[in-house]
Amino acid sequence: MPKDKIRVVFKDVDKPYEVKEISSDYKTFQQHVKGVFQILPLSMEDNIDIIYNDCYLLNGMRANLILPEQDNILGGPLIFAGYEPNEGDNISLTDEQIEIVKKFIHAHEVYNMSIIEAYYTLQEIQATKSETEAE
Repeated sequence: MPKDKIRVVFKDVDKPYEVKEISSDYKTFQQHVKGVFQILPLSMEDNIDIIYNDCYLLNGMRANLILPEQDNILGGPLIFAGYEPNEGDNISLTDEQIEIVKKFIHAHEVYNMSIIEAYYTLQEIQATKSETEAE
C-alpha cells in the first residue's frame, strides 16, 4: 500500500459499509464526507476515529448512525480510520480495528431515516434504557 494511502471503512448513508484505500489528506477526507469535517474518537483504547461532515445538520443530510452511548446522531457519509496517538495522524485500520468498526456499524446503523426520525429513535432508546435501569 502506498504511504499516502490508508485503509479505512467508509459508510455512506443508506448503504452498506465498504473497506477501501484512500489518500490520508484533508482534501480527500473532505471529498468523502462532502464538506468540512470533524473527527470524533470511536474508541480511545482501540485508536479509531470517525470522520464526519461537521455541517450534516445544516446540509440536510440523512442519518447514518445513532450513538445512544454518546447521546448523538451522525449524518452523512462517514470514514472510520486508525489514529496514531504519538503523531496525531490518521493511519490505516488494522484487521482487528476493522472488525471492531464492522460490529459498531451493525449495532448503530440506520437506513432511510431523516435526522428528526433518528432523534426520536434516539429518545426512545434513551427512555427504554432509563426504564430498564430504574427496575
